[in-house]
Amino acid sequence: MYRIYFPLDHEIYPPDEEDRRPEPDENASWELHFAHHLKENLPDCEIEYFWPTTGERLEIKDLDIDVEWPDWMSRVHTMYMLIAQMERGQYIILDSQDEITNFTKLLWKDPSCLRIYAGQYNLERYENYDPPFHKLRPGIYWPYRPLSFTKEVMDEIRETRLELSLNRKLDTKVHFYGNNSENYVVGTWNGYRGPKNREVLDVLQTLYPDEVDVGSTDKMLPLLEFYKKSATHMINLALPGHPWCSREHELWHLGLPVMKYEARHELFLPVQANVHYIGVPSVLRWPHEPAINPEVAAHSIMKVHKEWIQHPVEVEEIGRKGGERAMNNTPWKFAEIFKNTVMEVLGT
Repeated sequence: MYRIYFPLDHEIYPPDEEDRRPEPDENASWELHFAHHLKENLPDCEIEYFWPTTGERLEIKDLDIDVEWPDWMSRVHTMYMLIAQMERGQYIILDSQDEITNFTKLLWKDPSCLRIYAGQYNLERYENYDPPFHKLRPGIYWPYRPLSFTKEVMDEIRETRLELSLNRKLDTKVHFYGNNSENYVVGTWNGYRGPKNREVLDVLQTLYPDEVDVGSTDKMLPLLEFYKKSATHMINLALPGHPWCSREHELWHLGLPVMKYEARHELFLPVQANVHYIGVPSVLRWPHEPAINPEVAAHSIMKVHKEWIQHPVEVEEIGRKGGERAMNNTPWKFAEIFKNTVMEVLGT
């Protein structure tokens, strides 16, 4: 028998009010949708909820889990889950959170924890935490806002894109809108505050003002307006978050061409440079991927961008292949794929 342990917020879904439980509807996270689809794909499987609380103990008695949830550790709900084989008392963790040690660090040395599938998989980021590297595997990363991808939105994006592409009216400026605030920094070490995570945006605006359309919160758009604007650009730049950012995954799901630094981090479903996205090579980066030298990175971005906008047909093919891969990344499709891994690792 399999059991999926899924975390809930005790304030939104009080443990003692059993009639208040989330449904996998249009308002639910893709993690919850995935849990329900995986339940349908695995033989003899059920979902059980648990309520992690900061400063209290995390207890899952059937798996002999009893650990303290530290005060410093945030409670990110619905973005991770345990998948257990109950007869053996063994489990794997699927964690799509941005913070790599937030939940998995509590359990990664438990002998009953056999694998950890991390969405922000980059072994260099784990080096200071003494993890069991043999358990770590690339996981899944989903867009934060699944409500965005209605059929109406997808159809409108495709129609806009097709019309502009056929008439050669796509905007060829480098396009990126995303957080570049002063407090969004690479990290802090012994009181030293690191550089901004996306300092390369400032350099692009300074050195190439007529060739870029980039900005931070000053240019923030409602999400659907952002998608529509992205559809008018030949290429959309993606910049590291932790290191993945929700933006590139949203654009992939919309079938729009993405350009990003060549990935050193991995996913369960591989993403290949110049197949699923346009790769910017040879940029020295911090462990979670921001450029160490933003000026060098800006020049590299512009060099690659100028080369690719000369080949609009190939750019559209990159967008198509990125979109095809994204369709296998949906919760319902990925549940069909991942069930085989669950059965292989945990047994039947």
